[in-house]
Amino acid sequence: AFAVVAAPLGASLYLAWVGSEFGNFLLPFTVQTESHLRGAMTDPFTALADAARGATQGRLGTALHVPWALVLLYLLIVVWRRWPVGYGAFASAVLLSALVSHNLDSLERYALFAFPFVLAAADVTTSRLAERITLVLLPTSAFAYATLTFLGLIHP
Repeated sequence: AFAVVAAPLGASLYLAWVGSEFGNFLLPFTVQTESHLRGAMTDPFTALADAARGATQGRLGTALHVPWALVLLYLLIVVWRRWPVGYGAFASAVLLSALVSHNLDSLERYALFAFPFVLAAADVTTSRLAERITLVLLPTSAFAYATLTFLGLIHP
């Protein structure tokens, strides 16, 4: 019971401190809507369409979020079908909060935070072929992202 109460209590104490120190207890949330961070909230379809258009407008880093969003949507379905309802609700909340941002730059980081996506990925890689594909694609994509970052084409 203490563990359940401790998280909201701790968050409330922190927000009270922020309010007394900076005059706005919602500052940790409102600062995220600044354009250089997440930007204003938008519907997920608009955010994904804008990100996809980034490929034609020289914003490769923005466009790279679209395939990951599709993978995460697939994994969300897996979570809802194979894992407890609470896991599906948590994964849905995390994915929705990432997709309603005009700036999808934090999408992959949020997905790593949501452990149900990792569990779903483990579920779908149980066959030898899926495991081999995953073991090739993950390091290859990590190398590609590192190379694009080094060349200054994307900014993680």
